Amino acid sequence: MNLSTKYLQAKYLYLSNELAKLPPAFLSIHNGHEIAYIKNTDSPKIQKTQHHTNTKEGAELKEIALLRKKIKHKLKSLTTQYGINTNNIKISIKDDCALPISYRSKFINDSNPYEKKDNYLHNGIQMRSRLEIIIAEILDSLELEYMYEVEININGVVYHPDFVVFLPELGTCFIIECLGKTDDLSYIYRNNERIGLYMYAGLYPNQNLLLFCGTKNSIPTTISIRHDIIHLVNNLAEKLVVYE
Repeated sequence: MNLSTKYLQAKYLYLSNELAKLPPAFLSIHNGHEIAYIKNTDSPKIQKTQHHTNTKEGAELKEIALLRKKIKHKLKSLTTQYGINTNNIKISIKDDCALPISYRSKFINDSNPYEKKDNYLHNGIQMRSRLEIIIAEILDSLELEYMYEVEININGVVYHPDFVVFLPELGTCFIIECLGKTDDLSYIYRNNERIGLYMYAGLYPNQNLLLFCGTKNSIPTTISIRHDIIHLVNNLAEKLVVYE
């Protein structure tokens, strides 16, 4: 299963809009020094105002220039890898989600207070299990942004989900929880209430919540995890994206 055309079109248009919002900042080398500058869009000549990137102004422009480059790379990838063409396509996104993307500013990354005893590392983040490492690797491969063990307050209830995955092109987020000891009855009892609270907050399995269950000696396959993540993303795109 692959990410749907509807989702990829929404992503392309979102990235195009984000690129258009950025100042035309670029990087160059002058007399052996890296400089950042703003290109004059009304003239092929570069504006005289330039900054070395070791200055505050230059560092800020460099950050913008690198972000522009990153977005352009993603747009090119969508075109070459998936053949996405958004010519004459206009879409709108329904405002119909339990976990809107606006919540992102409230999240604190890696905020679960419970001690981590095992040394599972991914991109410098200490995780709690091999299953979480696999999920993080799949999210990276799909170029889906996420935060790990953030603190979420929904209707006054505090949660620490394993992953919150961001879909800014759809205006929403979804949650992934790893239940790694479903062969332990006391573990099941402890997590029953948490899942019930998610559902009470409008977060339902396979809609905006994914539950990956394992036991002491087994976890879901990489293929099945990837399939379920893609399936949920595609379903959200089908639900939220409207062609105009």
